[in-house]
Amino acid sequence: MNERAKAIFCFLALLFLAAHCPGQGTLNFKFEGQTPGTQLQLGTYSESGMQFQVIAPGGIFLSGGGIAGYPDNGSGYLNMLDGDLGGVRFNFSPLALFNLVSFDAAEWHSGTGPATLQVIGYKIQIMGPIYTVTNYFTLDGINDGTGPLQDFETLHLDSSFMNVFQVDIPGVRFAMDNVAISGVPEPSVGALIALATFSGIACSRLRRKAKL
Repeated sequence: MNERAKAIFCFLALLFLAAHCPGQGTLNFKFEGQTPGTQLQLGTYSESGMQFQVIAPGGIFLSGGGIAGYPDNGSGYLNMLDGDLGGVRFNFSPLALFNLVSFDAAEWHSGTGPATLQVIGYKIQIMGPIYTVTNYFTLDGINDGTGPLQDFETLHLDSSFMNVFQVDIPGVRFAMDNVAISGVPEPSVGALIALATFSGIACSRLRRKAKL
């Protein structure tokens, strides 16, 4: 391997390292902003760099809560009730790694009964294909139209959902709120310094080689 190829390889390796050294901050997506008693259909919902979109054709609904027959937790939430059994996909734009910690979920409408959520996380590996991890959650089906409005349950993901770049919850209509993630995708200071230092050294060496 010649010097130029080595420099490029090392640069890419450090770039990969920087991308995999996220900060330790957390974010909680609350889906606020819609007036109580109303909901708005959207093609994509964006909050703090995260994009949420329905998997099947159609839209997602930003709900202000307080709508008869629908889930209610006293605040806004995201409702996946459009398309062919709905479902939701979310990731950062541009793509970045994050840890999915938990989210609240409820059956989307009175009378639908228990729903099983298949939560799929997408991960990358060095010199290998993208692969997936999966958790399953069956909602309790409480308040199925014979009692009060549906409740939200807090669902906790296992450790396999660390360093995912995308999450899908396909094939089900449901409501979602309070999506909690950690490892907010900001490269660490150390990784950025290492990347900048190596970039400077590599460029200097390449310039010297070019003059010879």
